[in-house]
Amino acid sequence: MRKIISGRRPSDEKDAFIFDVDVQNTSATSGAVQTLRLPIKPNPLGGGTLSFVVDWGDGSTDNVTSANAATLVHTYAGGTQLFTVKCTGYVRGWTFAQMTSGNDDACKVTKIRQWGTSWRGTEWGAFRDCINLGEVIATDGPIFENGSNGMRIFMRGCSSLKSITAFGTWDVSMITTMQSAFSQCSQLQGNAFSTAGNLSNWDVSKVASFQNMF
Repeated sequence: MRKIISGRRPSDEKDAFIFDVDVQNTSATSGAVQTLRLPIKPNPLGGGTLSFVVDWGDGSTDNVTSANAATLVHTYAGGTQLFTVKCTGYVRGWTFAQMTSGNDDACKVTKIRQWGTSWRGTEWGAFRDCINLGEVIATDGPIFENGSNGMRIFMRGCSSLKSITAFGTWDVSMITTMQSAFSQCSQLQGNAFSTAGNLSNWDVSKVASFQNMF
């Protein structure tokens, strides 16, 4: 379990939430090619600060302090489609599932490299239908701040997901429901446990529902 120092704003690369995108990927509910919208909803559950710097991976950065900010959307120059995005600060309200049609860029996420201390799980459906997310290679785990929603429908529908590094080390001690957390992840079933060990070390003492978890 990582020690989170109260009052310390995540600011270093080791604190960053880092993930890869392919901005040529589109779906019926996504934005246009060469664009990326971060899935931040207003009023994160449980409150807390929303304030982070996003490095879009093309030399551009923005400060995000509002779910309604234009800085949540970035347009990339043509010719290159693969980028590594880094968010450092307090990333709350993250949920692809609650984005409206035309603003849901879940299909563009291809890999999670690091959770850091910046990403905070406050909403249900955080990575739902990230259909091109192939692997989570982060050696750390996500920080869940909302026990009843943080892991509900967490990665449901991530149909390309094959492995989650360090899966068995995640701190889920505050989670009260894992309902549909990894359902419809057809390639993950049977792979996650062989690549990351079993989940016997998870503290699930507060979990009331495992309904359709896998």
